[in-house]
Amino acid sequence: MRKTILILAMATLVVQATAAQDRPGVELGATLGATLSIPEEGDATLFVGVPGGGTLLAFPSLYLTLFASPSFMVEPQVYFFFESDDSNIMFSGMMQLGYLFTPQRSGSLYAAAHGGFYTITDGIDTGALGASFGYRTLLGEGAALRLEGRYRRWLCETCKLNDVSLVLGIGVIL
Repeated sequence: MRKTILILAMATLVVQATAAQDRPGVELGATLGATLSIPEEGDATLFVGVPGGGTLLAFPSLYLTLFASPSFMVEPQVYFFFESDDSNIMFSGMMQLGYLFTPQRSGSLYAAAHGGFYTITDGIDTGALGASFGYRTLLGEGAALRLEGRYRRWLCETCKLNDVSLVLGIGVIL
């Protein structure tokens, strides 16, 4: 019985070590892009940011891609801004879950869904939901480049806003 438990424990360790070797690393990057904000009433507005196009309009943001498997990506994205004159703090966070269709290749199409929020200290607070479709390619072993189209719906009662974005992401693989 002890031998069986020991063999099963060793087999589990070998399987875990093998799976860890096959798993891609963590990707840390920034985005640049353009967002077209389309309110239900009024005129659309185009925002362009370098770096930008991430969590909120075309404001700068960072992303961190964690690979739960070679295909499945978990990607938190954040934006933070402090304005000293009015003591305003803007913060936006999105969580994107994505799927690479051909992770074994150096380039792969992917689809993702995301949700998150935006808040300002003076009382504006709203959630958002959306979807993305893109292409990610490896630049050697240490970097990745991605081109992504996004749709996002802001859930605020007063804003009633839809965003359509084109985003270029540049990341390093750690």
